[in-house]
Amino acid sequence: MKFTVCFVITHTYLCRLRVALASLRRFHPQVRAFVLAIDDLGLYDAEADALTSFVGFKEVGFNPNDLLTLFEKYNGFEIACIMKAKIAQYALRTATEPITFYLDADLFFTSQLDPVVRQLAGHSFLLTPHFVDVHAAEDPNLLAELLTTEAQVVATGLYNMGFFGVRRSSEGFKILDWWLRRSLFHCKKDLAYGFYDDQKWMDQAPVLFSGIRIDKNPGLNVGFWNLRERELSLKNGRYMVHGLPLIFFHFSQFNPLQPYKLAQHGPWRVSQLPHLGGLVETYREALLASGFNRRAFEPPGLTIRTI
Repeated sequence: MKFTVCFVITHTYLCRLRVALASLRRFHPQVRAFVLAIDDLGLYDAEADALTSFVGFKEVGFNPNDLLTLFEKYNGFEIACIMKAKIAQYALRTATEPITFYLDADLFFTSQLDPVVRQLAGHSFLLTPHFVDVHAAEDPNLLAELLTTEAQVVATGLYNMGFFGVRRSSEGFKILDWWLRRSLFHCKKDLAYGFYDDQKWMDQAPVLFSGIRIDKNPGLNVGFWNLRERELSLKNGRYMVHGLPLIFFHFSQFNPLQPYKLAQHGPWRVSQLPHLGGLVETYREALLASGFNRRAFEPPGLTIRTI
C-alpha cells in the first residue's frame, strides 16, 4: 500500500527536513512529501521538486481571519504542533495515496516503513507509545531512574506525536478534526493542569475512537527517553532493536555542535551508548552537510505572509 508523508516546519528546521527526507527516500525513493511552512513560503522556493510540495496556511484550508488570533496566542513551536492535523488532512485530500504519515523533521530512518503501513490496513489511525516494555523496570538498580523518566513522560503524553499515521477514512478525518479543535483551544506546556502542547490530548483518543492502532514495534520512535528499554545492536551493518530492525531514531533536541550529548535535556552522553555512536555521527555529518548552523536552535521569526 502506497503512502505519503507530511511535515510542519519553519526555515530554521529546513536542514533537518532535508536529512529526514533523504534518509526516508533511501528506502522509499518515490514517496511524496507535503510540507506546511509556517513562515514565509518564499524561503522554500529552491527546495520544492516533483516529490516535495511546500504549502502555506491558505492551501491547507486554515481560515485567514483566524490567523492573527493564532499568532497572538501561540509561539512558533506551538503553532507547528497545532498544524500537524491540518497538514495530514491536506495530504489525504490532495494525494491519491490512501495513507499519510506525519513526521517530525528530526527523524532519521534506517529501515523501510512497510511494516507500519501494513498496520494501517485495517485501522484509521496509528500511534506509537513512548514506552512498550514493562520488564525494563524490573532491574532494582535502575528502578528509581526508570520510574522518574516514566513519570515525566506520562505527564507529557503516552504517545509521541512526532510520528503518527492516518488512513483516508471517515474516522481518520474525524480523529484529525477532533485533535485539531482541542489543540487550537489549548496547545501550551502547562503540566499543572494536564496540558502538554498538542501531545497530551491524544491520550484520550484510543478510548474515544475504535479505529486506532497502537503500534508497539520497538524499532519505532526510539529516542533518548526510552533507551533504557530499547536495546540497540548492530547486525551485519544494520541497526536492530530487540532483534527487529530500527525503523527510525527520533533525534529530539540533538545539537550537532555538541555531539557528545544525545539531547539538550536528556540524561545520555553518546559515549555511554556504544552501539549508537555510529548512528549519531552519521546523523551529525548529514545535518552539517545540509546547512545546520547555530540559528537552527533559535526561535523562528514568524510572519503571516504565507496566507
